[in-house]
Amino acid sequence: MRPSAVVALLLSLAANVSGLYESQAGIIDWHKPYIGIPKLTRWTSPRFHQVVSTQPNTPSKAVVLVGTQKNVIAALNPSDGAVGTVCL
Repeated sequence: MRPSAVVALLLSLAANVSGLYESQAGIIDWHKPYIGIPKLTRWTSPRFHQVVSTQPNTPSKAVVLVGTQKNVIAALNPSDGAVGTVCL
């Protein structure tokens, strides 16, 4: 390709780029932390679990462990339903 054609192509693509305004940051968020459809069988039904902290003088916390149809194990906060992490 000729250099002028490459420059013209890049300029035409740059016009199609969109972004967020500074005032929209944190308000418009497209990331939704979903875990998927839970498996509801006798062995994979959601279960409460107590996570013990490895840090001294830090209380343990309760989580609900859920297995999903996509073979994902998620830890949910039982008080607000937020998706958390559990290090095994």
